[in-house]
Amino acid sequence: MVAHSDLIIAGTDNNLSRRLINKSCLRHGKVCLYGRLMIRACGGDALRVRPHEGPCYECVLQSLWKHKPEEISQPAQARATE
Repeated sequence: MVAHSDLIIAGTDNNLSRRLINKSCLRHGKVCLYGRLMIRACGGDALRVRPHEGPCYECVLQSLWKHKPEEISQPAQARATE
């Protein structure tokens, strides 16, 4: 599917599926748009990956894991982010 597409939009809900899409896009030289929400919708991000013209999804993901925010699981923590 990826090989026959001009643009890939990754709207999946987990990192494993996005990583597999990333590998396929890199293999076929396809641009991919990723969008996601963080835990409890406290934030989110959008990323455009252009194969061999910048970092891939995996590179960005590894960088984000180094600075993983604390999970917001209590109402008081959620109010503190407002």
